[in-house]
Amino acid sequence: EFRRVLFRSMKRLIYILILIFFTKAGIAQYSINLLFEHPVDSVVYFRVATFDDKLFIPKDTVYTNKGKAQLVYNSPIYGGIYYLYFPQSRKRILLCLENNDHFSLSFSGNNKWEDSIICTDSKNNIFLKYQMLERKFDYLDEEYSKLIKKGNATLKFKEYFFKEKKDSLSAFRETAIKKLNPTGLLYKYFTALNSIDEYAPNKKNYFQRNQLLNTINLKDPQVYFSSLPKKLLYEYLSSYPLIADSILSGVEMVMKRLSCKDKVYANIFDYFASVLQNSSIKDNMKGYTQLIEKYLINSSCSFLPKKAKDEIISKYSNMKKLVNMDTATNIILKDTSGIFQSLYEQLPKYDYTLISFYDPTCEHCQYQIPLMDSTIKVIIRNTGLKILQFAICNTDLSYENEWKKFIILHKLEQHYVHLILGDSLSARVAYSAYSNPIFFLLDRNKKIIIGKGDVVSIKRYLLSVK
Repeated sequence: EFRRVLFRSMKRLIYILILIFFTKAGIAQYSINLLFEHPVDSVVYFRVATFDDKLFIPKDTVYTNKGKAQLVYNSPIYGGIYYLYFPQSRKRILLCLENNDHFSLSFSGNNKWEDSIICTDSKNNIFLKYQMLERKFDYLDEEYSKLIKKGNATLKFKEYFFKEKKDSLSAFRETAIKKLNPTGLLYKYFTALNSIDEYAPNKKNYFQRNQLLNTINLKDPQVYFSSLPKKLLYEYLSSYPLIADSILSGVEMVMKRLSCKDKVYANIFDYFASVLQNSSIKDNMKGYTQLIEKYLINSSCSFLPKKAKDEIISKYSNMKKLVNMDTATNIILKDTSGIFQSLYEQLPKYDYTLISFYDPTCEHCQYQIPLMDSTIKVIIRNTGLKILQFAICNTDLSYENEWKKFIILHKLEQHYVHLILGDSLSARVAYSAYSNPIFFLLDRNKKIIIGKGDVVSIKRYLLSVK
């Protein structure tokens, strides 16, 4: 048995060495030779990351049934963090790819196939070992995700929860850096991750904030083709109070370092726009409209395709109306019995009305909606206020069964009017409800007291009026 295993391993290695020889003899700017033994996946996708882990550019599709394949690109590349995605097993193998890289990868299809990869490139061998160490801590990410949904995760607890993972990965990177080319991408990648990990958010330490921004050059094309920009900006903004004006000052510090012609500019703009729609940020709607006005509407530089720009401006226009609007727009939708209900008819009956937009299949909603419900019930009990929850299922009618089950499961019955958006999109447009969940607090005179608020801001206001 041992001889047979040894023979197979030698055969694979010889095959790899032959491929390397012929590849380097060619004119390719990069080439990766792939060998699959008993593959689990019939197809593998080759992609390059852009800005963060969720954005990518598809580069190639590999079919594993022949047992071997070659990825070749004949034009010069900037380099970046590429990856092979195995859809059936849902695995990703990251590769640090630079110009004139030529190497081979061999995969075995057993249950522990990550451990059986043979790579002929020294830096990617280090990178593969790093990823294997990361996967040993995957269970922590899953457990922490559950805690977030339950609302049991604080910043200090997060630091304690991930301490072992953070220390282990940091120690690996420190050791690896000593073996890597100081001008190479993986050296930059590991060095930046260490700086980000060492950063401790401090709302008063302005020098530390600026030092963090100096960790990586956002203009560097190699950095763009990685997940580093988003990781950096997330940590950077965590030093600012959750107030739109403060966040915008942080945005300004980043944007003035860039030209709108830089590859990363549109991604960073889009990231900041998504941050400023977070209901946890005070005056988020006002902050969002100011961002769009400064960097898109009043800017002479064009960095977005016309269709994307038009969509954002349309969304901005609706948001701007909400910012300037004292009177809420009426909403008329069908309830669980199929009867039309009008917001305007309900408002005079209550001291306050809470409009909520949600999706019953949204994980965040499955935590936030019951939390808001229990908060409102406690406020009603302790203050005597009459509060109606005007809850809108922000989906089409195909989700009707999930909607009704959600109401029953979470006992969302007392002081409620339940409606479903269905085919009528006017309410979504009027309240710019393009994400879930979203909350608005209205008084009996149709005035919007809080727009796109969260549990904390709404609770604080309602307790202050009694």
